[in-house]
Amino acid sequence: MTQTFSSCFADNLRMFVDQKRALGHPYRGSVNILQQFDAMCAARFPGRSDLAKDICMAWAAKRPNESGKAAANRVSVVREFARFLLSRGETAYVTPSGLIRRGPRQQHIPHIYTPEQIAAIWRIADDTPVLPRCPTRHLVIPAILRTIYCCGLRPADARTLNVANVDLNRGLLNIAESKGHKAREVFMADDLTDYLRAYHAEVSRLVPGRTAFFSSPDGNAYSDNWLDDMFASIRTAAGITAAGEHQARLYDMRHSFATHRLYAWAREGRDLHAMLPYLSAYMGHTNLSDTLYYVHLMPDAFQPMDVDMFATLLPEVDSSE
Repeated sequence: MTQTFSSCFADNLRMFVDQKRALGHPYRGSVNILQQFDAMCAARFPGRSDLAKDICMAWAAKRPNESGKAAANRVSVVREFARFLLSRGETAYVTPSGLIRRGPRQQHIPHIYTPEQIAAIWRIADDTPVLPRCPTRHLVIPAILRTIYCCGLRPADARTLNVANVDLNRGLLNIAESKGHKAREVFMADDLTDYLRAYHAEVSRLVPGRTAFFSSPDGNAYSDNWLDDMFASIRTAAGITAAGEHQARLYDMRHSFATHRLYAWAREGRDLHAMLPYLSAYMGHTNLSDTLYYVHLMPDAFQPMDVDMFATLLPEVDSSE
């Protein structure tokens, strides 16, 4: 994929993107942000090749009708670029991480799937009919849903996994570019690894040389709308509805994974204070407070600690945390 840059930062921007992709990061949306940054530099700071504070502050200025989350995301991409320049021995200003407030989190009450509901989802997914025009669909659907739940992944992280990022020998997923432009490694349970080995062998036969692990017939990833629509049809077929105004979502599989993991540790008598940091790292949370939220989703019988002590740390869960 070719990137077009025209400012005095062009060469460094290309090297930065190349480095990200060499490390396995898709870096698609971030390239669009860098191209906007490059256009601003070319128009407002022609001839400048020093990433100084005035350029970074001009980039960080809030746009009309732009959410705090979108602005913070823009700034974070250029912050990473600044760190890249510093690693090359160049001078660069690193915009403070707290400069842009993301704004209040959107309140969402997640649906925690019961074991019976998850079993119903698996059963319906396994019965996906074979379509001649889409020969991988019946294989991808049960495989990607199992991976999202069993590894607690964000749906986008599973959907955009490339073959190169899945190590079926070690049972390891390399989540190259997740929320907040963070990378992490996720180990899989042995039974999921065995399942995905069989899946990979069959899909490789149907789509040789594919890029996406959960591949459409052309070898690329399915769209996010496809994944959401597919899950909605399975959820409806399973008769799953959520109480109140919020419908059960695919993303709630991630919430369910975390809550079920806490259930299991509580039943085993584990110290949740000690275990929460491991769960936080596994799920790719930036802050422990994101993981602590799940304690509130546990029934009282499974709360062996005083959660009031975390009151100042526990935010409302974001719809896309």
